[in-house]
Amino acid sequence: MRDVIEADDFNPKKITDDLIKRCKTAKEWFVYCYIDEAWNPNGKPFPFEMRIVDGIVGCRVICSTYNEAQTIVANFLPVIRFINEPEEDNDE
Repeated sequence: MRDVIEADDFNPKKITDDLIKRCKTAKEWFVYCYIDEAWNPNGKPFPFEMRIVDGIVGCRVICSTYNEAQTIVANFLPVIRFINEPEEDNDE
């Protein structure tokens, strides 16, 4: 005898609407940081573009907010410290 499976809340329209909303709010963010020099990439792809110049790591991340961009970078790299954007430095 088969087990009874409870109703699944799978709603393709809601999933599609949420995806479209996320795409409309996405922006290009540039996040700069210092990372641990002993770090070695393990060959896995990153969900962002990355360049290292003079010890500063620059990442181009596509997402909704700058904080989300920093979180994405921190989840994939051993960030020591984020470098503030120049316009953020003027607020101090």
